Amino acid sequence: MSVPAAGVLPDRRRRSRWRWVAWSAFALVVAGIVVALVLAWQERMLRAARRELEQGDPRRALALVSYFLDTHPDHGEARALKARALSQTGRAAEAVALYEQVGAATVDDVHAWARAYLHMESWSRALPLLAQVLRMEPDNADALHEITGCRIRLGLLQEAAESAQQLSEMPGQEARGLVLLAASQSDLGRAGDAAQTYQRVIELVPDGQGLQIPPEELFTQYGIVLLSQGQADAAVAMFEKSLAARPTPETYYYLGNAHAQAANTEAAERAWKKSLELDPAGVPVHEALADSAIQRGDLKAASEWLAPLERIAQSRYKTAYLFQRLAMKRNDEAEVQRWRKKADELRQGEQHRQRVVEIMRLLPHSFWANVARAHQFASQGNWQQASDMIEELARDAPQDVFVQDLAAAIRKRGPLPPLERLPIKSL
Repeated sequence: MSVPAAGVLPDRRRRSRWRWVAWSAFALVVAGIVVALVLAWQERMLRAARRELEQGDPRRALALVSYFLDTHPDHGEARALKARALSQTGRAAEAVALYEQVGAATVDDVHAWARAYLHMESWSRALPLLAQVLRMEPDNADALHEITGCRIRLGLLQEAAESAQQLSEMPGQEARGLVLLAASQSDLGRAGDAAQTYQRVIELVPDGQGLQIPPEELFTQYGIVLLSQGQADAAVAMFEKSLAARPTPETYYYLGNAHAQAANTEAAERAWKKSLELDPAGVPVHEALADSAIQRGDLKAASEWLAPLERIAQSRYKTAYLFQRLAMKRNDEAEVQRWRKKADELRQGEQHRQRVVEIMRLLPHSFWANVARAHQFASQGNWQQASDMIEELARDAPQDVFVQDLAAAIRKRGPLPPLERLPIKSL
């Protein structure tokens, strides 16, 4: 039996050890390459999704990032990218739910989150996010436009006018900003300023094309402001320009009002009848025609125009008052008394509502202005915004019966307590 020479066994062991080290190193290199390839594939998928978003194809981006998340469900960047894609495809509630989980790491994410709230008409939730976008990007024209719209809807009209003015001073945004500025000025009761601002818009964009509102709406809004300033002839010209762009019952109604203000009764009635051809149920138009007939002494025509409105007259002051006037012309004392009682009752409610509107305009940040605005949002069917507002208000006034009743109605999406119950003396 032969015996290994001295030093042979240790050499074999050393060679075996080096082979193991070499194979281990090779395995590590291979593993590293695999990991690098996987990471590169992951990054390629996310890059592709980001590229699709930037190129205006959020649906394709959503498909790519959703496929990626099937195998990487906890990937934070991918989840944020999915939330942004959801926002851009109009799936606002899903986007909001995802952003509430992952947050927003970039200005693009903050903006997409705000836009999801805008899509849901959750103005008060979008507002602080848009303010954050503007802190990071002061020259973001889209965010400035959006925050102005939010402020108008929330009744923050002075702030809206300021951001609209800022937008109008940005290159390429003058007309877009001026449209919002004019709307804010009109709502603030500054009709003279609004008229001047609308005129600047018309000078910049005579055909009204390319703005955030259609041409007919721009011309009608300007006409309404001119009419409120007693400029009937200029208002007529603007309403006719609106009708040339697209006829609407609303514009025909205001055209009739402008002719009536200029004492052109025949033209006024023609315009109102045109409005009824487009919208036979138009209540203000029936009232205008009845009023005109009463003034002309044509009681038969007035009666015919008012006949469809008798049920509405039970809850609308102007209509009830027209019934009272018609009865007076007919010397029907019993009917005069009946409609006078109803009109007096409705006038008090009308005056109350007008005072509330004034408080909302003059003191937009006050407690009661916000309660009234929550009621307004709910009456318009925007339950989400109404709920966002009323919950905090209800916590601040646990003993106020109207606030608690309103909060309960909004939670149940049921009948609202009458606005006349709002304690106007506390305003």
